[in-house]
Amino acid sequence: MDSEPQVTVLADRHGIVVAARCTDSTFRTRRLLLTSEEGEKWQNTPRAFNGESVGAGASDGQASVLVTHPESSDAEPGRYVSTLWHRDASAEWVAGQPLDVGRLPDLGVVPRRDQSVNALAPVRGGYLAAGRSLDPRAGGPVGALWTSKDGAKWSKVLTKKNHFDTVQDLLGAAELNGTLILLAEALPPTDAESGSEAESTASSPPAIRLWHGRYGSAPSALKSTGLAAFTGTWSWGHGSLTVDKTGSFIYRWRLFNDCETSPQPCDNAERWGGKATGELKPTADGRELRGLIAALSTPADGPLHEGARIKVALHPYNAVAVDVGEAEIGLFCGDWPGDLRCRAVHG
Repeated sequence: MDSEPQVTVLADRHGIVVAARCTDSTFRTRRLLLTSEEGEKWQNTPRAFNGESVGAGASDGQASVLVTHPESSDAEPGRYVSTLWHRDASAEWVAGQPLDVGRLPDLGVVPRRDQSVNALAPVRGGYLAAGRSLDPRAGGPVGALWTSKDGAKWSKVLTKKNHFDTVQDLLGAAELNGTLILLAEALPPTDAESGSEAESTASSPPAIRLWHGRYGSAPSALKSTGLAAFTGTWSWGHGSLTVDKTGSFIYRWRLFNDCETSPQPCDNAERWGGKATGELKPTADGRELRGLIAALSTPADGPLHEGARIKVALHPYNAVAVDVGEAEIGLFCGDWPGDLRCRAVHG
């Protein structure tokens, strides 16, 4: 019986990569690697990545990383040295430095051919690589995690300190605002727990464990406070808020009056007709801006009127919440390169 194909898809500013690896019942393997700049014209590039099979991949929309490996030998199945590749400003993929094997006496410190990567994930300030190490001292595989700031140099996270020796594989990772979730495959139950390890593993799927912890530092929107933290344009489908370095703001919203058929104020392709302006000042803790609406482009509309109080509050994932009077106007995302978390949550 043929195995299910292993497929990896990632997209960044340079284009799209689709990799597939299929194995038939005789363990013959075929590999397909397609690339495209715009998603319409595709090119088969079998010699890319030194002809190795592509495993996991990850992208933050700008830069990307992926892992490749050669086919393992019949004498040592499942053992190979993985290579982590990255690209950022250039469309060319560059091989990173060899994986950090760790430091003794920690567990999971083994030759690179006994370490593998299952999943890659973009995080604020870099990437995570999740996988496992085959360590005889631990009696078998243990979970393994690496971090990288640029996709080129990878550092191994301590295994025993983070209890990765209590699982046999880290299957995936995700991060939001420094909060990290890891998905792991637990060790098989012992004879005392299940009566028979062989019987248990044959009759039931592997148990899954989750880690919930912290990674890195808080995002700049929380570390930075005061007017500078709000400066820029924040937007979402219903409107946008622009705050300049002096505290002057422009809030725009859609009127649903087309300028081709309606008089001013109206919406056109460049900007929406609803417009409120005024001045904002930071609160004592620097986490909010407060002020008054000084002028409107339209007659008073619900909470929007001249003299209305406006409040802008920072949220911890590149977002601000805007209130006018007692009404919640909405949540708006910052358009900072490489930080897509607000749009991922609210998209």
